[in-house]
Amino acid sequence: MENCIILRDCSGFIHLLPDEILRLEGDRNYTHVLLTDGRKLLFSKTIGYLLELMPEGTMLRISKSHAINPTYLQSIFLRRRQRYVYLTSGEKFEVSRRRAQVMRKQSKQQSRVTSKLD
Repeated sequence: MENCIILRDCSGFIHLLPDEILRLEGDRNYTHVLLTDGRKLLFSKTIGYLLELMPEGTMLRISKSHAINPTYLQSIFLRRRQRYVYLTSGEKFEVSRRRAQVMRKQSKQQSRVTSKLD
């Protein structure tokens, strides 16, 4: 339970493991937390605030209003005007232009590290 994320809603505190969270969907000052078992929780906090509560690397911010759990990332498609991620749940989300640049840089760094290990 060391990686447990504790969030507070109107009924009290909710303890979640990072692998239970599929994605976050921001809606102004509210955030929907979608879980792998299909539940959808609503919190009166911004998506940025919730991301700060989570351990580093738990969630990947793909746009202003969406963050995904990289554990459930199936594939990434990054071209000029077409930037999408596909989750194992079958959902498809658009990646913002700025976030796509960051994702490209990270993938290049990872490919350099793996080529050095080979």
